[in-house]
Order: sequence, then structure tokens, then C-alpha cells
Amino acid sequence: MLDDKEKQVLLEQFRELLDDPDLNIEPSLRNSETNGEIDLFNLFSELVVIKNEVRLQGRQFKSALSLLVDDQTVLQNQLKQSRKQANNQVIRLQTDLLQQLLLLRDRIDAGIEVASQYRRKRFSLISRSRERRVIQALFDGQQLTLNRLDQILNEMQIKPIKTLGRTFDSRTMNAIAISHDEDYDDGVVSRQIRQGYCWNNQVVRLAEVTVNRIENYVRTDHRD
Repeated sequence: MLDDKEKQVLLEQFRELLDDPDLNIEPSLRNSETNGEIDLFNLFSELVVIKNEVRLQGRQFKSALSLLVDDQTVLQNQLKQSRKQANNQVIRLQTDLLQQLLLLRDRIDAGIEVASQYRRKRFSLISRSRERRVIQALFDGQQLTLNRLDQILNEMQIKPIKTLGRTFDSRTMNAIAISHDEDYDDGVVSRQIRQGYCWNNQVVRLAEVTVNRIENYVRTDHRD
């Protein structure tokens, strides 16, 4: 059994351990070799050590968890950035393809226009009827190609921008000329030079147009 003095010493040392877990105190009471009694000081010391280790492991686990969360956030941000870059790349490729298709359409349309305005030369090595058949065949072939291309563009949700007779809009049109036509109001498109197109409500190519301007001339008579 412990006497009152030993109990007091044990309690004082245990209080010090509770106040400062890192305090190193040499135990003065040990297991009795004669009666096998348990040294309470050593027991409390081991409990404090276990408590400190659990606290330390808890801090390490919290730190590791924080690092894991940070790494996960970084990976998610990188994944979002990669997806965004991939989507932008796909959009650029699609836009480039659309631009090439629209250029092809412009050339076919121009060929049809030339064929429709063809005039027979005065001197020709082939008969008039045969020449007409050849020109008509070329015209019909180009018209079929143009119709098929327009069908493909329509299936891809590529719509022409309406310009003629509409108020000029810099978001969808590019003014490259000015007219002074009394048949059109001021600021209205009087002629479309090149067709513009939009895709999914986004402009793929601006329409090139002529914008009308009304000029008011003030006439004054000068008399001497």
C-alpha cells in the first residue's frame, strides 16, 4: 500500500504530466517485487504516452487527408482544364472545316453564275445546239452539287444570315461598301456581296454587305 506522502507525490507528478505531456519525469514508484502491486504512476504515464501518440497520429492523419484533398482538387482542376482545351480544339477544327465548306460553296455558286451568263462566241467549232447541251449539263451538275452541299450545311445546323433590307448589325455583318439608294432607308443593307453563316447561334462567317447612306444636300442660291 502507498502511504499518504507517496500518494501526494504521485498526484503532483500526474498533474504535471497532464499540463505538459512532453514532460519527462522519472517514476519514483515501481512495481513491488515482494507483493506484486501495480505502480499507478507508471500506469498513468503509459496512458499519457498512448494519448500523445493517438493525438500525434490523428494530426498526421489529418495532414495526410488534407494533402489528399488538395491533390484531388488539383487533379480535378487539371481534368477540367484538359477537357476545356480538348473542346476548344474540337471547335477550332470544326470551324476550320466549316470555313472550307463555305469556300467550296462560294466557288460552286460562282461557277453557276458564270454558266448562267455564258454567251456563245461568234465563231465556234461546235454547233449551237451541242454547245448549249454542254453548258446546260455543266450548269445542272453544279446546281446538283450546290443543292447537296446546302443540304449538308442545313443538317449541320449551319444557317445563312439574312441581310438584304435589314438594319446593319456589326455582330453578323461586315460593311465593305456604301450606297446612296433612295429605295433603302439609312443604315439598311442594300446589297449582299458575300453570304454570311451562323452555327448554333454563333457566327461562323460575317456577311459582307453594302450599307445604304442617305445624304441630304442643302442647296442655297447665291445672288450678287
